[in-house]
Amino acid sequence: MKFRTIRSKILFYIGVFNVILFAIIITTILVFSNIFYKRTFRENAKVVVNLTRTEISEIFQSYFVSSPLRFKEKISSLLESHPSLEQILIISPNGKIVFDSDELKGLTYTTGLAEKYKIKNFETSELDNECLDFVVPVLNDRGILVNTIVYRFSKSPIRKFRNFVIIFSLLAFSVLAGFGIFYVTLVTKPIVKNIEKLKKIAENIEQGNYSVRSNIKSHDEIQYLSDTFNSMLESLVTYIYNLKSMVHELEQRDRSREELLARISHEMRTPLTVSIGYIDLLKTGKLGSITDKQRESLELILKNLRRLEEETRNLLKSTQMALNAYRLNITEFEIEPVINRILENFASDISKKRLNVQLKLEHKTITSDEEHFYYILSNLISNAIKFSYNDGEIIIKLKEETDNSERYFTLTVFNTGDKIPEEELPKIFEPFYQIESKESLSLSGVGLGLYIVKRATEVLKGHVEVQNLDNGVEFKVYIPRVNHEEDSSNRR
Repeated sequence: MKFRTIRSKILFYIGVFNVILFAIIITTILVFSNIFYKRTFRENAKVVVNLTRTEISEIFQSYFVSSPLRFKEKISSLLESHPSLEQILIISPNGKIVFDSDELKGLTYTTGLAEKYKIKNFETSELDNECLDFVVPVLNDRGILVNTIVYRFSKSPIRKFRNFVIIFSLLAFSVLAGFGIFYVTLVTKPIVKNIEKLKKIAENIEQGNYSVRSNIKSHDEIQYLSDTFNSMLESLVTYIYNLKSMVHELEQRDRSREELLARISHEMRTPLTVSIGYIDLLKTGKLGSITDKQRESLELILKNLRRLEEETRNLLKSTQMALNAYRLNITEFEIEPVINRILENFASDISKKRLNVQLKLEHKTITSDEEHFYYILSNLISNAIKFSYNDGEIIIKLKEETDNSERYFTLTVFNTGDKIPEEELPKIFEPFYQIESKESLSLSGVGLGLYIVKRATEVLKGHVEVQNLDNGVEFKVYIPRVNHEEDSSNRR
């Protein structure tokens, strides 16, 4: 059974308790009063018998034969003076009914009834549930049985008394139950009202309103709870204020850090570009002839400088995204030139691992932000090269799909290699997070590649998925299909 309010629950339990309690009380009163009344009735009937048995015997001997009318008159008078005395029987010594008072009422007695009363001692018997019988033997002076008088008392007064007790108990129960419900309702009304106040305060807190306060003055445990609520709210408001201050301070620090990283990354790009340019000049011999050994050294320096330039570019891109310091430029561009430019940058790493790169492009052009698309694909290919086996395979796909009634360009990059541990999957898109792998030791990195993929995809209002396949790992980027005419200046 469900309860909507505390009051209904209290009334229910008190009602059950009252029903049980009053049922016990009524049953007890009924049983004991019935026993007491029955005993009293029996004693009174016995008194009547003791007072009248000699009189009836004398009347019977004096008038029954000589003056029957006089005898019947006397018996009628006796019956009228004792309403509970229903019937008088006089039985001869041989068991024959000599007189039955029912004859006075025009009734006939039942034959064979006398056999029930062949008793020679004074005793009480209850031959049925309707009457209480007293059997009284009448003896002469010599102790010889003259006749037997049977008194039959009706039990209707007992039944009437029992019914009276039941009705009275039910009335008393109704009155007491009604009073109990009224009293409980009266007592619980302020309690329930105060609890409702606390409930509303809790609902306000749940909705983020911490300015509410409780003003209950009931001078009991509920007031103590109310005061505790207020103290808790005061502490909570203080904690929230301090927490907001800390969060604001941390956000300011993060922004300052991102701005510093962006500035450093930007400043590093210029000397790196100049250094790469001079090394290219040295390699061509325009600044003087060089030996083969020197050319190999310059190749190694150039390779590391370009890798440093790429990581610097990634760091700058990630800080720009963290600071929302970017502006989309939606255009329609061809896919293959972008892919070829990226593969050219990683040509030496692809050659070193002898990787087989396959392109499966169902579309030659795409409408999106070319720079963001470049960073997404570049970092996915870099990640695929890093974790591919030697003599492995990289497959790049582009096609159009529909997901949840939305049309997307799906860019898929698959590489053969170790599967990503399931517990690592939720973490790989976090900044500066790297998975330890023997295949990744040959390439360095700071763990920003997949973070840039996720952030750049979200900037384009898409999403990225990763799954382990039987022989490798597949990254799938969903880029919403947009019209070329869409105003890119409104997209941030």
